[in-house]
Amino acid sequence: MAEGLQNAAAVLKTSGNDLDQSLAILTAGNAITQDISKTAAGVRTITLRIAGTKEAKEELEELGEDVSDFEVMTESKVDAKVRKFTATAKNPQGVSVLDSNGRLRDTYDILLDIAEVYEDIVAKDNELGTNTSNALLELLAGKTRSNILASILQNP
Repeated sequence: MAEGLQNAAAVLKTSGNDLDQSLAILTAGNAITQDISKTAAGVRTITLRIAGTKEAKEELEELGEDVSDFEVMTESKVDAKVRKFTATAKNPQGVSVLDSNGRLRDTYDILLDIAEVYEDIVAKDNELGTNTSNALLELLAGKTRSNILASILQNP
């Protein structure tokens, strides 16, 4: 965990996460990979992709991440996409990445809220033959880090 914090703490802190939240995200993400350096890189990627900014994209590029599918968006556009992918019968508005003041929420709370509806999204995909869960994973984690996000969402 110390190595994971060393690799992801700066991005997590900048995104409003405290130590306990950061450890929880890393622990949940590491449940499948069992490789804390890969998990930390994935958590960094997820956090930056949620931000959606040009600066986030540049930082991902500097880290050697694939950004070919990264679309620079305003926070409200990221919010609209996440809401669309996370809308369920239990939560028809979907999960918001923004707080009541229109600012980006911390990564922990966003992922925890998505985790609460993730099984419903997967069940809906299976029932309707859609691919919303994969689209959500790719939006927030990219193609190479989606397994880490899936681990976080399945082990909140």
